[in-house]
Amino acid sequence: MSISEVRVTAESTAPPHKVTALLADGQSWPDWSPIGEAWIDKQSDEVVGEVRRFKTGRTVSIEEVVAFEPGRRLQYRLVEGLPLRDYLSTIYVEYVDGGSAITWHSTFEARRPGTGGIYRWMLRRFLQDMVDGLAKAAAAE
Repeated sequence: MSISEVRVTAESTAPPHKVTALLADGQSWPDWSPIGEAWIDKQSDEVVGEVRRFKTGRTVSIEEVVAFEPGRRLQYRLVEGLPLRDYLSTIYVEYVDGGSAITWHSTFEARRPGTGGIYRWMLRRFLQDMVDGLAKAAAAE
């Protein structure tokens, strides 16, 4: 099987530290994204190691934060919830023209042969809504 990749971008008038503050607060994600509900299964004072459960429609995903650099990036891996293997997302935030450039980059392998293209298409739409909502919410903070 081959590795699939999705990359979406947005710009915000908010500085990078405001963008990554929203990313660090897993319970805020439903406020600015298409995610319906969020729970923190395992809290972490350092953000890294936090395990988050998100519900969107009937789908529940469990994700673990594996890296966090305030003002720069957050990285998480899918623990369970989608028929994907080795799902890893990194959200990069860079200072640009008084605001932020945000890049949400995900890689994964589809567990079922022939479904990678479908998941790329679905995730591209979903993650674009995520990054657009993040950019807008950070600017409103």
